[in-house]
Amino acid sequence: MFTGITEEIGKIIQRRGDGFKIQAEIILEDIKVGDSILVNGVCLTVVKFDKGSFDVDVMPETIHVTNLKLLKAGDRVNLERALRINDRLGGHIVTGHIDATSQLKNKKYIENSCLMEFEIPEAISKYLIKRGSIAVNGVSLTIVELDRNKFKVSLIPHTMKLTNLGELNLGGLVNIEADVIGKYVARLTNGNIQEEISYNTLAKHGFA
Repeated sequence: MFTGITEEIGKIIQRRGDGFKIQAEIILEDIKVGDSILVNGVCLTVVKFDKGSFDVDVMPETIHVTNLKLLKAGDRVNLERALRINDRLGGHIVTGHIDATSQLKNKKYIENSCLMEFEIPEAISKYLIKRGSIAVNGVSLTIVELDRNKFKVSLIPHTMKLTNLGELNLGGLVNIEADVIGKYVARLTNGNIQEEISYNTLAKHGFA
């Protein structure tokens, strides 16, 4: 489990047929073989490491359904270590299981923020709510606007600088994970949520 708070931007050193070697620094401080690392929002397992990098294996299905298929040597990726039981939950609960990929459709700077608009497959739109949480390339963000097939998030300069979202160009592909609480609410209501999701709605279904 993760929080969606990126710890550092790593760099792809090598792409193998079944995985990647990734340059990092902070991630390596207490790393062990078998650790889970969030890479662009995808939960991957460390299979070996050295003083300046770590290696992960990736299943073909994961490559197919995420933007990892586009990564090459030199590309920068968001990295986060798994949440420890005594850590603060600074973002929201992120599992590292990607629901869909999405393209950046628009990017607009408004004062000290950057408003980004992404398309979203209709199949997962039922999990999203305005002011709700979403993970984009593993970064915990708040949905500020939501339509049937697109959503907008607003990024502060700190997020733009410390994640690879600041480098994203129009048409760029990102990994999307919807809030797990929204998925459970949709499941409990058979996907037919007739009332606005609020604190009372969550409490009614045992989430608050």
